[in-house]
Amino acid sequence: MTAPSPIAQAAAALPHTPAGPERDALLTTLHRALRTAPDPPHPLRDTVLRACTPAELRDWGPYGAHELARRTGEPPCMTPDFLHAPTPPQSLLSAGPPLDDEVFAAAVRLLPDAPAALRDGEDLGSWVSRHRAALNAWQTMWRDVLLTHPDRHRAVVTLTTGTPAGNVVRDLLLGTLPWAVAPDLLTELADDDLSRFDGALLAARICRLLCAGRTPQDVRAEVAGELDALPPDVRAFPEAWFGTLGAAPERGVNAAAEWAERAATGRWRALLDPTTAGERTWRAAPADVQALAERFAAVAAHALDTWRPAPGRADRPRPDWLRDLPPSEAGGGVGTAPVPG
Repeated sequence: MTAPSPIAQAAAALPHTPAGPERDALLTTLHRALRTAPDPPHPLRDTVLRACTPAELRDWGPYGAHELARRTGEPPCMTPDFLHAPTPPQSLLSAGPPLDDEVFAAAVRLLPDAPAALRDGEDLGSWVSRHRAALNAWQTMWRDVLLTHPDRHRAVVTLTTGTPAGNVVRDLLLGTLPWAVAPDLLTELADDDLSRFDGALLAARICRLLCAGRTPQDVRAEVAGELDALPPDVRAFPEAWFGTLGAAPERGVNAAAEWAERAATGRWRALLDPTTAGERTWRAAPADVQALAERFAAVAAHALDTWRPAPGRADRPRPDWLRDLPPSEAGGGVGTAPVPG
């Protein structure tokens, strides 16, 4: 009877070897033999991969990515429990760099998905409470990933583009962690966010035309070219005011000004006033951050110029957020401009 090879002996010993130098040595030997061999013995390699912890899959390339996918299956909907009992992709990413590119990409794609939608017959009040907690946990999960892998921000943005997580990732980088973002990526995120203002501007125009008595069909025909020019994810907002989602046009006549207010008090707040980020060392130069703030100020000035009293509503832009705005590139001190109304 042929004695087991040293590699087979190491593979058999791995599941029974606790964390420590001996296990590290076994993994190094097995990785060298099975990860880089021209024709690795598949059954033995699979045995080793199944004995690895999630973090130990980090440098197994496509084999580690495949094993991670096998363990995870279909990504579950996020719940707060996953912050305390993480899935395999969460455990792997929380271990930190370095990770092979294939393994990192697989882990990001396999992270828990957006919180579950309301099911037929489910109590709305209970669902809202659970959904809010799950959404907060989902944002925390992504924040931890971005903080743990600061050199992978662009990869995370690319991997999540077009998914429900995409907006969460972009808002976190722009609004919660802008100090940790590379200058070129920060500028791209800001550009993308400012491009969404066109959707809010068109929404305000659509609502005013509808409030003036025009039919949705007439208004849609008038703005068809402008709608078609918007990216699909931006177009959805102005299209919602045609009545398909039950949105009352009276509530959208100041969509542009309200967009600017939400942005200034939320995801743009740290860029407009970097002191709100605390004692952080920014990757972007102060002049670059100031330039972004000035570009936002120009958009805010345009937004405020569009403000009109809404039918049946006495609200107006609140002046507190205007104080954080620098003078816009177009001239004029937006931060000291009078509030319409």
